[in-house]
Amino acid sequence: MPEGSLSLPIRVRRRTVALFWVTGVVAAFFTFFPFPQPGVNTVATVVMLALLAGVSFWFTRIRRNLFMRLRLLLPAISAAGVAALVFVSGGSHSYFLVLYLLTTTVAPFFFTPSESMEVTVLNGIAALLPAFYDYDPTFVRIGLVGFGGMLFISFFISFIVGEFRSKERERHHLQILAEASRLSANLNLASTLKNTVSQLRQMVNAEAAVLYLVDEDHAELFAVETDFDPAVYGPDEDESTRRFRVKLGRGLTGWVAEKGEPLLLGDAERDSRAQHIPGTGYEDASYIVAPVAFDQRILGVIRVSRRGLNRFGVNDLSLVTIFANQAAVAITNAWLYESTKELVLRDNLTGLYNSRYLVSRLQEEVARSKRYGTPLSMLFLDCDGLKTVNDAYGHPVGDQLIKEVSEALRVAVRMTDIVIRYAGDEFIILMPQTASREAAQVAERIRQRVGAAEFCPGQEVVRATVSIGVATVPEHAGSGEELFKAADDALYAAKDRGRNNVCLSVQKSPAQVSHSDTQP
Repeated sequence: MPEGSLSLPIRVRRRTVALFWVTGVVAAFFTFFPFPQPGVNTVATVVMLALLAGVSFWFTRIRRNLFMRLRLLLPAISAAGVAALVFVSGGSHSYFLVLYLLTTTVAPFFFTPSESMEVTVLNGIAALLPAFYDYDPTFVRIGLVGFGGMLFISFFISFIVGEFRSKERERHHLQILAEASRLSANLNLASTLKNTVSQLRQMVNAEAAVLYLVDEDHAELFAVETDFDPAVYGPDEDESTRRFRVKLGRGLTGWVAEKGEPLLLGDAERDSRAQHIPGTGYEDASYIVAPVAFDQRILGVIRVSRRGLNRFGVNDLSLVTIFANQAAVAITNAWLYESTKELVLRDNLTGLYNSRYLVSRLQEEVARSKRYGTPLSMLFLDCDGLKTVNDAYGHPVGDQLIKEVSEALRVAVRMTDIVIRYAGDEFIILMPQTASREAAQVAERIRQRVGAAEFCPGQEVVRATVSIGVATVPEHAGSGEELFKAADDALYAAKDRGRNNVCLSVQKSPAQVSHSDTQP
C-alpha cells in the first residue's frame, strides 16, 4: 500500500457508497419531480443510474487486494459514469453535478494527498465537460469557481486526514513498543518466539510471519517459529517453510542476515535476490524482511508478507524494524535466562543433568506414564571401586573415570532417555516407554561397555565396573518416590551379589503399589 493510505475496511466503502446514493437519489428526485427538467433523457438517465448502481454494488464487495490494484482506476470510472449521467440529465443544468463534489470530499479517506488532488482534477475536468455541448458562459464561470473550491476542499480534507493518520501512526508506534516491552518480561524462550511472530503479524495486518534464527555452525538460517493465516495458507506452507534451510547470503532472508539491512519489497517473487522455497506456491506477494540483531550480532531474521503487490508502506517497515529490535532484546534475555537455568541443572564435570533436575523431571515422567498407560524404567548405577582408583592414582584420574563412564552412558541409551549424575559416582537413567525387560538389556549393555573400557594413567591400565539396579513403573512402583527406592534397593542387591552385575527389582503386588506422586 502506498505511504499514507489507509487500510479501510469494507464497511467504510459501503457507508461511502450509501452516502453517494443518498445524494444521487435526492438529485434524481429533483430531476424528475414534479416533472422532468429541460433536456433530460428519462430512459438514458434511468439506464445510467442502473449502471452506476451495479458498479457501486461491485465496489463494496470486491476483495481487498483487487480494490488496491484498481484504487486509482475507480475514480476514473466514477467520473466517466457521472459525466455521462450529467450529459443525459440536463448537461450544465443537471442536479447530478453535486456528485463530483461528494467524490472529491471522500477521496482523501481512500488516497494519499497527491492522489486526492489527481482525483479532484479529474472530477473538475469532468464537471466542466457540459460547457462543450451546452455552452453557457455563466456555467463556465461557476464551474471554474467550483473547480477551485474542490481543489481547496480536497487540500483541506487531505490535511485533516493526514494529521489524523499521523496521530494514528504515533499511537500505533507506542502500541508496538508497549507490546515489545512486554515480550522482554517473558523469560520463556519458546513463548517469546511464538509471541514475537503472532503479535507482529497482527500489528501490520500481515497474512504470514516467519522468524528465522541463525545456525552459526552451518552458516544457515532455520524457521524456528511461523504464523500463517489459516484462511489464506494451508498446512503444507508451514511445513515446507520450517523444513527449508536458508544459506547465509542466499535469498531475501539470507541477504538480510548477511547485510543486516531491512528490505521493503512490493513484488518479492520477482526480486533478483529472491529464492523460492520448495513446496510453497508462486504468488504476487509483498514482503518486509528485517534483521533481528542485538549488540551488532545478527540473531536471526523476521519476515512478514501479504499477497498482492505493494501492500506495505514505509510506515510498516518502520514498525517491523522497531519490533524486531525489541524482539532481539527479548530473545537475548530469554536465551540468557534459559542458559543460566540449564547451567544450574547441569553437572560441571560430565555435562549431564544433576540431582536438581531429577526432582522435577521424574515427577513429569511418572505423570506422563500414568496418563498414557506406558511403562517408565529407571536405572540406578554405581561405579565399583572409585575410592580405590582415587587412592591409587589421585582424584584427577577418578574424575576422568567418571567422565568416561558418563560418555559410555550417553552412547548406550536412546535420544529420548535422560542421563543424570545423581551424586559422586552414582548415575540415574530415566527411560520413558521402556518395560523392565528392555531396561535390563540396556543395563547389561552398559555394564559390558564400561567393563571393556581402559583408563591409562601413566603406564598402568585401569579398569572399572558398574553395578546397576533396575525398576519400572507400574511393575515395581506407583510413584516417583517408590520408583527411586525400588531402583536403589535393586542397586544394593547387585552390590551384595559381588558387584559388576545387573539386578532387577522385585515385582510388587497391586496392593503394595502406591499411587502417590511424591518425589525423592
